[in-house]
Amino acid sequence: MKNNLPAKLFIIDLYGVICVGSYRDICRDIVKKYHLPFKKVYDVVYHKYFNASALGKISEADSFRLAVENLGISEDWRKLRKTHYKYITVTNHANLKYALDLKKRGYEVLLLSKNTPPQFEHTVKKLKLRRKFRNVINTHSLGLPKASPKTIRLMLKKFKAKPGETIMIDDQDFNLVEAKKQGVHMILYRNPKQLKKETERLF
Repeated sequence: MKNNLPAKLFIIDLYGVICVGSYRDICRDIVKKYHLPFKKVYDVVYHKYFNASALGKISEADSFRLAVENLGISEDWRKLRKTHYKYITVTNHANLKYALDLKKRGYEVLLLSKNTPPQFEHTVKKLKLRRKFRNVINTHSLGLPKASPKTIRLMLKKFKAKPGETIMIDDQDFNLVEAKKQGVHMILYRNPKQLKKETERLF
């Protein structure tokens, strides 16, 4: 990447890009143990209950408890949550290094997350992210979904960046839909090599 990259703001997903672990991991564990379809498990655990807890509609504890009940599995939700917490602090060192390099070269780097406050703070403290990055935001504190038009507009306003000066990186395509509509450059993350290649190709 050249130093004259005409970008101002990088919005980078915390869980899935900077951290390797995500809800997919705990869902895979459930699928393997109970022989359930992955889509069914992910829809229940992530889309139905995690999303509700990330927006403050239910507690984090209830999101795990209700998911277990809904799936009809004989699992202690407390142990499930404990295992999940281990997953979400596994760092993708290549991506962390890349993000720090962007910051060092003068670009504004925002680590953006949609998560419950306990999970978010656990990860941030464990990985000492506030020592590394000035901007680490959980959309729960905004009372907004991560992928909403309002969230995108708010981030652009906060960092005084135009859509064409902004790159949003996420590992889930549905989190990039609104960014694309507003003219933000988007990268659907797959691996570190692909991330760098696509970033360079944008410019």
